[in-house]
Amino acid sequence: SPAGETVSPPPATATTTSSAGGGGGDGVASVACVLSEDSLLRAVRGFKNNSPDPSGPWAAHSFEFGPHAAAVAEGLARLVCWRQAAGVDLLLGKGTSLLGKGTNSLLARALPKSERFHALWPMHLCGCDAHGHLIECERLGDVQTQQVASEFTQEELLLHISQRQEAVQRAQTCESERRRRAHASAAAKRGSRVGAGGGLPGRVFKHLHIIDLAGLSLFQFMRLKSTLVPVFKHLAEQYPNTVYKIFCVNSPGLFSGVWAGLRGLIDPDTAAKVNILSAAETAAAAPLFASLGVGLDQLPPWCAGGTCERPLPLKELVARYAEQELDATEASEPADFAEAAARSYYYPPLPGPLVARLDGWERPPSCQSQEKARDPGPNSKGAARRQDEPINIC
Repeated sequence: SPAGETVSPPPATATTTSSAGGGGGDGVASVACVLSEDSLLRAVRGFKNNSPDPSGPWAAHSFEFGPHAAAVAEGLARLVCWRQAAGVDLLLGKGTSLLGKGTNSLLARALPKSERFHALWPMHLCGCDAHGHLIECERLGDVQTQQVASEFTQEELLLHISQRQEAVQRAQTCESERRRRAHASAAAKRGSRVGAGGGLPGRVFKHLHIIDLAGLSLFQFMRLKSTLVPVFKHLAEQYPNTVYKIFCVNSPGLFSGVWAGLRGLIDPDTAAKVNILSAAETAAAAPLFASLGVGLDQLPPWCAGGTCERPLPLKELVARYAEQELDATEASEPADFAEAAARSYYYPPLPGPLVARLDGWERPPSCQSQEKARDPGPNSKGAARRQDEPINIC
């Protein structure tokens, strides 16, 4: 770690593992959950203002620990259990990229109909602001809602959405760590101590999301709504506190009324981050984005006269990280991610009855059989691949 940075305690050792099918790849050893320190902090911040589900098992703990503590526990239980049930952090025998324990299985997995999903629902990264928030862009007019609904089950759709989100969070972590490393390097060259008065910049784990509503009719939006609502709910539960700001640009006049009805279906903290700009306001929004540290070269042409001509499709970002995850000859992560991986915590699989009692829903049968498996631990040997170049998207 750079000088002055606190070293976190090692993750807990796993002694219990579960078998799971469908993970893909040889030597699937376990269904477990690996959460970074950033993920845990995001979860606490994202769930702390909630109240537990009155009909759920955590409501009874509100009187003992307080409603907000119970809500954080409930949210974390749901988050961990879904990642386990979906096999997000399956440990693959031929990879040792995360803490010597395996790969992020969801990033490494070739999901069925992936090409089709990205063709029907394209999204891009256009760059990042001056503070390190990545800028994610999508045009709702390009989303083929009817085909998405007819060709994908909700479970399949949420897996694809989650895979994309895992890639964005990985890119955001790498960008944040790159900036921290650059800051520490510059401080060392000046002969100043990092942490003495001007320490490392804070970690940046949120991204800025720009949504183009140009040409979207009320009929199209109502079809989108049935698809987007479960997606919003899933993202709020599994990726809390990952959005810095949301800009809905080139908004038609009817959207203000639609938003009034939609706002109540979205997490209040997320809804407060939404900014709606008409076409005229979008055209004149360059000063607004500049005040946030977003230059025109980091914006798409359809937003405030942006000049980014080579946005990175999230399809390519997912493919890039999948290749890294499955690379058995160069174990471990690029340097920018290795710093964050060292601050991760390992959650061994929970017995099925315990998970059902805590979270109120049954684990899939494939996740319930228990077996012993060796945990290599955080100090497993592996040749680290150094990759210090920044993420240059435009």
